[in-house]
Formats: sequence, structure tokens, C-alpha cells
Amino acid sequence: MCSDSGSSKARIGILGNDQNDCITCDSRLGFGAGGYHDDSNTCGNEGHPTAGDNGEKHIKTMGYILVQ
Repeated sequence: MCSDSGSSKARIGILGNDQNDCITCDSRLGFGAGGYHDDSNTCGNEGHPTAGDNGEKHIKTMGYILVQ
């Protein structure tokens, strides 16, 4: 989770930022995600247009975590 309360967050995943600090993360990929852009996208890829190489992304997926 990033320092700013409104930024992206993820329980299992990767957060990204197009700036030199980790205060305002604006892109995410993972499970249990939420925050900046689309808070309803809890599993998948959410990318800000200036942060990603391929532009703005709003990819919602269904994921499973299998534990043995």
C-alpha cells in the first residue's frame, strides 16, 4: 500500500507509480486490489494512462488462490 490514503492498494500484487516516489501509486496488478481509478476492480489490472507503456487499462478478471 502506498503512503497516500486514496492511492492504489493490493493484498497480493504489484503497485506501480510513474513518479520518483512511492506516495501516490496509480497502477496495480493483483488480488484484493482497490483504490485509485476503479475501486470496484478487485482482481486484475488497473493502469493510469501516463504510467503504462500501453495506455490506460481497466482489465477485470476472476482469480483463484489455491492453498494446500
